[in-house]
Amino acid sequence: MTEYLVRAKGSEIDVADGRVFEIGRSLITGEKDFRKEFGAITSLEMDLLTIGGAVFAADRATERGEGEDYQRAIAVEVPVANFARLHPLISDINRLLRKLSDDWWSLTLLPNTDKAELLQE
Repeated sequence: MTEYLVRAKGSEIDVADGRVFEIGRSLITGEKDFRKEFGAITSLEMDLLTIGGAVFAADRATERGEGEDYQRAIAVEVPVANFARLHPLISDINRLLRKLSDDWWSLTLLPNTDKAELLQE
């Protein structure tokens, strides 16, 4: 299984056997484009952009096998401010990713205590 962890820029969080995507550095969430188009961004919108960016980055970073029947196992841990709202949806998200990619996904959400569930300026 290929494992990835998403962390905030400058965060000390690290993983021994996995890869780290750092928001704003090695992980593009689309936040700047979103702000340019729509203005202020809520913490929920930022969480959704981060999840989408992490899934896209993990998919692109994980090598595919030679044959059509090759299935990858990808685990991604993403900290979110709106953990209570998003966590009940995680099994549906994993099932959807499995259906779309034919890979084994394990998306895990972690509570991000640094961010309040309020409007982000």
